[in-house]
Amino acid sequence: MSFKKRFFTIPFPLLFGSAAIYTEYYANLPLESIHKSSPTPLVGPRNGDSLFIVFPGSGGPDEFTELLLKNVKSADAALQIPRYSCVYDWLNWRGNFFRAAYDGDTVGKLIGKQVADEEKKYGKLRSIQTVGISVGAFAADAFIRSYQAQSKQLHTVSPAHTHLTLLDPFESKGVFRGWYGYQSFGETADYCEEFLNTDDPVPFTATHLQYAYSYDVTKSEKRQKFNLPSGTTMHCWPVAYLANNWKTEVDKQGKLLLPVHTRDRPRGGRVRVK
Repeated sequence: MSFKKRFFTIPFPLLFGSAAIYTEYYANLPLESIHKSSPTPLVGPRNGDSLFIVFPGSGGPDEFTELLLKNVKSADAALQIPRYSCVYDWLNWRGNFFRAAYDGDTVGKLIGKQVADEEKKYGKLRSIQTVGISVGAFAADAFIRSYQAQSKQLHTVSPAHTHLTLLDPFESKGVFRGWYGYQSFGETADYCEEFLNTDDPVPFTATHLQYAYSYDVTKSEKRQKFNLPSGTTMHCWPVAYLANNWKTEVDKQGKLLLPVHTRDRPRGGRVRVK
């Protein structure tokens, strides 16, 4: 019997199961065994008691991540908010489609633990906001989970307030866990929000997450005036939308506002931005 005939006589469940096992095995290999190095730590010292960190998508930083960071720093400076803000480029540790989500998860865990460990050196943080773009959502969410766990072990006071912002988040962890993001993103964050498109060609990015308050910017009037950069898709629109509409919010004492889910902005709630 030829190889072709033998192959097609193998029961489909066996083929599917074997593929699933191999995919999970490959995806869970240690990050260092694939990329030959560990993620670079955040660079200090850090000013203020707040942290803002952006984890870009699979293509790395671009004009919109730069614009977002620029506008955050400008708005903070105008309000005299001392916050350390940066874009963490994890491109060198991002694998292919099978591994990207797992690698993002690993990077986020390592950097989150580092930030908790360094609170002894730089002082206790009051607030942390992580921004995850596309597959960078895995790093942003894992950062918060890791920071919270490590901070609780090291300190007697509560961890910093955590604010997770997801921009058209990619939800599939590997091939067979397409609903991972819906089921998990933002579960431990004190506040979680997402800005999403529902009509771009990137799969696994059009779901309203159960732990987030969702801003659907698909039909926003501002999109009609948006000049899409060549070689890109509307998958970048949520990032561009937030960057161009950024506003640093403060409380009555002039400190950085710590948002919480309310009846108006509940977990799992959504609004269509006009």
